[in-house]
Amino acid sequence: NHLNKTVNLTELVKSCSNDFPFLCHNPKVLKKRHGYSFLQNILFTPVIAAASLAVMLTGDAFAALIGRRFGRHKLVNGKSLEGTVSFFIAGFAALSIVFLVSGVHSSFYFCGAAGVLLAALVELFQKQLKLDDNFTVPLAVGCVLFLAVKMGI
Repeated sequence: NHLNKTVNLTELVKSCSNDFPFLCHNPKVLKKRHGYSFLQNILFTPVIAAASLAVMLTGDAFAALIGRRFGRHKLVNGKSLEGTVSFFIAGFAALSIVFLVSGVHSSFYFCGAAGVLLAALVELFQKQLKLDDNFTVPLAVGCVLFLAVKMGI
């Protein structure tokens, strides 16, 4: 299974640590705000961790940009339908790129979409969860992908 193997993507992420400190893998240089990405790397395989973090980074950014600029249909917590849909689209695109680079079988993309959908809902209801979305979003994606691997999907 491609999700269980160590890929060169891990080396790529490590080499980007200087430019993108949130991707840092060295616990000695992690600051408190970077601890969530460190936790992802402990809990999940490198591909699942990279995909989870990619969903958080792109989905959250696109949701904020699109939701603030084009958000007309309010849902809950001041968040818009447009922002939530853009979270899903951007998050799934980022997850797909990680999967493509890592050689993940195409049948696993459906599980990725389910994980991104859960992450979009977690982002939408972050105030009710009373947890940082930078923690809950990648955790949601990672757990769905982890369970899919364990179930042999």
